Amino acid sequence: MKLNADLTKTLFYSFLFALGGAPSIAMLIVSDQTHHQDVLLSGFIGLTLVLACVFLPLILLQNIFLLLVRHQPRFHKLTQVLGKIYFALNLICLLFWLLFMFR
Repeated sequence: MKLNADLTKTLFYSFLFALGGAPSIAMLIVSDQTHHQDVLLSGFIGLTLVLACVFLPLILLQNIFLLLVRHQPRFHKLTQVLGKIYFALNLICLLFWLLFMFR
């Protein structure tokens, strides 16, 4: 199966966000709620699992849809835009973790 570069980037960035976005969002939510280390860790793990159980199936369904319609020309622009959105989300998650670690 031959994939174009934009579709490959979109698939990769979306999986990367599904795996890295869940812990980032969980830590963002939990760190604002409490400063107790044990509550922070248990909340972080629980929220990460819940968010990952939501993100992963949604991203998988989206990527299956993109793979099925990859030959239609009108969806080529959609994959370009989605790839840029997921790349930006991944950069935001990376910046969040860097700022969180060095604060």
